[in-house]
Amino acid sequence: MLSTTEPAQLCRSGGGLSWQILPDPPPSLPANLPTGLRGRLLTAADATALASLRRTVIERQLDSPDYYRLEAESPAFPASHLGPWGMGDQGLITGLFDAEQELIAYGALTLPAPGELSRADVLAIPPAEPDNLAYLASAMVRADWRGRGLHHCLIAWRQSLAQSLRRRHLLAAVWPGNHQSWGHLVAHGLPAKKLSPIGNGLTRLILHRDLEAPLPQPDPASRLLIPLDQLAAQEARFAAGYWLWRRIMATDGVFGVLARPRPEET
Repeated sequence: MLSTTEPAQLCRSGGGLSWQILPDPPPSLPANLPTGLRGRLLTAADATALASLRRTVIERQLDSPDYYRLEAESPAFPASHLGPWGMGDQGLITGLFDAEQELIAYGALTLPAPGELSRADVLAIPPAEPDNLAYLASAMVRADWRGRGLHHCLIAWRQSLAQSLRRRHLLAAVWPGNHQSWGHLVAHGLPAKKLSPIGNGLTRLILHRDLEAPLPQPDPASRLLIPLDQLAAQEARFAAGYWLWRRIMATDGVFGVLARPRPEET
């Protein structure tokens, strides 16, 4: 696989985090996170704190409103992901808290019901497997905690939860201009395989990883370097079988690496 400048080692994905869904969860996150941080599944009692964090990020932190569009959310979110003890009717939300017990980051994992329509419909997932889906949905980090690997941690934590819940296919949908988000996701083994409309005039990269299969490999002979501001115009290349594998941060801008997967992995 192409090497990446986005190392994901800041949070280990295995171990106890996935067992937060059981009674008696472990009390803290891995020791290599900033001192004082703790993590757990959010419950219905955290709804006010969650709403406050989301409002702060959406209203004050986004460089563009296209980074996160509320109209792309289900009307039931986030209440549908919050239950009395953690998991809600449609998914769960992981939360990180500082030493003052303030919620400073969260990541949602949506768990579609069998047969439910989904963005996976644009992917070539085998007919026997479409009910084994999990979505890396909304994730946000408060501004004063950005740059410390927390988004990487939230990705790895939710990936571990999806594996524990036997959800084989992990997906995400990201605006092409939001390179901070898709750059981290591709570093965790989720290449963007499609560029697809999702309604409301919005277009998203559809990222996917089969958690029970070896990580795919790009074909170096087909490698293309695409400037960020041209990524949303690559429908023809995605339709022709190109995937987005990597983000490159250069002195002259941000680029995405497109390539076809090796023939045996298509």
